[in-house]
Amino acid sequence: MARLLFLASRDIAHPQLAGGDIVMYRVASGLAHDGHEVRYFCSRHPGMSAEDRSDGMQIIRVGNAFTTSPRFLLSRSRDALHWSDAIVEEVIGGLRVPYLSGWFADLPHVCFWYQRNQLIFAAQYGPRLGLVLSRFESAVAKLYRDAIILTLSEASKHDLVEMGLQGDRIRVCRPGIDKDLLRHATPLAGGREPTLVVIGKFRRYKRLEATIVVLRRLHELGIRDANLVIAGRREDERYRQELLDLARRLGVDEYVRIECDITEERKAELLRSARLLLITSPIEGFGMTAIEANAFGVPVLATTGVPEDAVVEGSTGYRLPTGDIDAMAGKAARLLSSDAEWRSLSQNAAALARNWPWDATLDTVRSALRELGI
Repeated sequence: MARLLFLASRDIAHPQLAGGDIVMYRVASGLAHDGHEVRYFCSRHPGMSAEDRSDGMQIIRVGNAFTTSPRFLLSRSRDALHWSDAIVEEVIGGLRVPYLSGWFADLPHVCFWYQRNQLIFAAQYGPRLGLVLSRFESAVAKLYRDAIILTLSEASKHDLVEMGLQGDRIRVCRPGIDKDLLRHATPLAGGREPTLVVIGKFRRYKRLEATIVVLRRLHELGIRDANLVIAGRREDERYRQELLDLARRLGVDEYVRIECDITEERKAELLRSARLLLITSPIEGFGMTAIEANAFGVPVLATTGVPEDAVVEGSTGYRLPTGDIDAMAGKAARLLSSDAEWRSLSQNAAALARNWPWDATLDTVRSALRELGI
């Protein structure tokens, strides 16, 4: 058994965790359960303890999204690297400063790189800063040429190869679906309301405002009882307020509900009663909320930035050009009106979602470690 150093953004207890954090944490806890010794470095939210022992591993929280990696490098890296046999690192994740351990750590690396972030940077920070960050990401790739890279879809693998990473070092590691969520995946008695649901973090690059415009179009098409729930974890409070203001300006605020920091139980409740899940971001490494929705028999309308692995065209939902409001509203109107087509997609979605176990995710990581002699 090996001593594995995880360099991550957030652990499972962090109130602002995102999908990539869940992947990293579940992989770490799975490897700890295998018998590996795991130290898990991540950021610390106010009120959280600096160190914990959880799920068989040591969790060490230092700094916030912007200071965790510098503080790790300056005060914790020497002891941590001396202790470690290998590093498992989330290279680029969310808004945080990357660890860049490929620069200073001469150890075997397994790296999670969920997607090429060029479109995300441009949408979140604007074209100028987005271009700078995109070039920075390409430069970072050169530090990890000898690492085994884990990404979440074939589409992301293709994009990472285009960015300069070696295709023969990249493995597709699809995330699994939580068993507890699956246990709740039964529809509510009495059918479903014409409810559209969005689940994710309140980040500008997600383009959540598009879902409010879609709802307005549905009302214009005569589906006046359609409503929208935007649910997830708060991050950009100003953006959340802008979404509420947009709903008021478009005259649909009565039909839009925003819920912050929802629990897994509330997520399950929303998905049991929803008719459709919408994903409007220009790119997703995978789009795990699509598979979660599928488990509840909820078809997905997504952009082409969501991989085909997650939304199977015409079977579990539809992928539409990013920003094409008319196309998304048209599909939504059809699925809200046609019980036969909706039911077919719903049944296919529920069947597909059962094929995403976490054991397969862990097996891919185990195989990567073996390739590195760990």
